Amino acid sequence: MIDDGLDGSYSVGYDGRQNPSKVFTTIENLDAQTTYRLKVYATNKSGSGAESEVITCYTVTIPGQPGKPELVSSTALSIELKWGPAYDDGGSPI
Repeated sequence: MIDDGLDGSYSVGYDGRQNPSKVFTTIENLDAQTTYRLKVYATNKSGSGAESEVITCYTVTIPGQPGKPELVSSTALSIELKWGPAYDDGGSPI
């Protein structure tokens, strides 16, 4: 079960009844830089078990472009460069 990203109601993110041996899944089409709440429960022929505790996940986005590379030094075997950090980390430390 996954919420709408706005602390709203939950909906089914994945229904494993068609493939009960699968214990992981990917939920697609989420909004970037959004916190979602998720919980799971097991289902078999007798019904569904209790729901898990809620976990929160934060979706990130692609970080911004870093600064222009600058040559620090070079030798016959190596080149040392430096550059400024990206202007935007996409919601997750780089």
